Amino acid sequence: MFTNSRDASQTEIVNKFVEYATISRRDGMLALESKIEEIDDPFFQQASRMMIDGQDPDFIRHTLHERIEAMQERHDSGAAIFSQAGTYSPS
Repeated sequence: MFTNSRDASQTEIVNKFVEYATISRRDGMLALESKIEEIDDPFFQQASRMMIDGQDPDFIRHTLHERIEAMQERHDSGAAIFSQAGTYSPS
């Protein structure tokens, strides 16, 4: 679905969410299982799997929030390496 999420327009993303909502309302959450492999974005794929598996919404929210925080920490530490390296370069 989001092979390169920067290239996916907001309209395309909203249309996919509407399609998935329609399928889940009409046929139930398990009907979305066949759509999981179409989703290229690992974050959205994990969220979808948890919903289909019937996980508690609070558990899903907590798990995804922790994943976002871990990603932010990784990015911050990577940025810190370059910032520190910049202090050693000649002016």
